[in-house]
Amino acid sequence: MQIPDENIDLMYNIIVAGDSGVGKSSLIIRFTRNDFRLHTKPTIGVDFSSKDISYDGKCIRGRIWDTAGQERFQAITPSFYRGAHGAMIVFDLSNRSSFEKVEDKWISQLRKYGEPNCIIILVGNKSDLVDQRQISVEEATKFAQKHGAYYMETSALNASNVELAFNTLIQNIYHNKPLHPVVVDPLNPPPTVVPPPVNITFDPTKPTVPTTEQPSKCQC
Repeated sequence: MQIPDENIDLMYNIIVAGDSGVGKSSLIIRFTRNDFRLHTKPTIGVDFSSKDISYDGKCIRGRIWDTAGQERFQAITPSFYRGAHGAMIVFDLSNRSSFEKVEDKWISQLRKYGEPNCIIILVGNKSDLVDQRQISVEEATKFAQKHGAYYMETSALNASNVELAFNTLIQNIYHNKPLHPVVVDPLNPPPTVVPPPVNITFDPTKPTVPTTEQPSKCQC
């Protein structure tokens, strides 16, 4: 449920990136609307959506930027990397090519254009396609550790871990950002605030993130 702007304590910008067809839009639709569409049109440029969550007594709005995975739209993406507090990089567990491009393309772009303290979660989507899996949990987890990222596996089709993946990202942004409202123009972001280093524990099935919520005015 979208709540009035005056009740929002914090606002974080999240960019969702990855090859075309890996299920980025489907994950966002599942998270923001709890819906699934078998056929979605390719994103043209960047689409916007949002979801409000309650965490640690705060009402947090996640503003989600769904980026196009197709080459002809790549010139648009860098400006949104610069304004992102967190990044969800998605690949298709049944498509090795989409995984191999994560490092050379998507993480490379994020490191080049994004904030140095941007929180990253690597997501292997389409976990429901068990018989078509081409990337093991061990391989993807090791890759995520190499790049200082969290790793989770999701299915937009059956909703497995979708909410958990987005909430994990938002909660870890919260623990690494100053506690004041943040509204960012992606074309003119404010100076970066570098947080203290944190220890990260990786487990794609049971991520170690706080789950206890305190009462707040947020009714999201």
